[in-house]
Amino acid sequence: MEILRSQFMTNENIVIFVLLAGVLFYIKILFLTKLLFQKRKNMEYKSLYFNHSFAIFTLDLNGNIIDTNPAAEELTGYKKGELVKRPFSNLLTSKSLTIQTLQFNDSLIGKSNEYSVSSIRKNGIEQTLFIKTIPIIKRKKQMASF
Repeated sequence: MEILRSQFMTNENIVIFVLLAGVLFYIKILFLTKLLFQKRKNMEYKSLYFNHSFAIFTLDLNGNIIDTNPAAEELTGYKKGELVKRPFSNLLTSKSLTIQTLQFNDSLIGKSNEYSVSSIRKNGIEQTLFIKTIPIIKRKKQMASF
């Protein structure tokens, strides 16, 4: 009887181990699935961002450009390297600075806005920009603005 009992305990331990291994395997599959979904989501986001026909500027909370898409280069005449770390307001005419400041401050408190401003291209030509700001919120904290 003792032999059967110890054999039973061994089998039970194996069953428990298999069950735990199955749970760990299931958790690992869930983690990998989530990771793959996140990567796919990021790839879709990047594709939309970089292939969009509209200029997209990502600004930090101080209004400095931290990223752009290729359409922003076409719109402004500046290369991405010339735009990054530069205040977005440097691209605008002096008469548009007040509008930009007010609208950007609204986006800092979580509001999306649509407005127009005048900007100067690298070649000196003035143009009108129609802007839509969208706050970037990560983990309930605003990180930047589009």
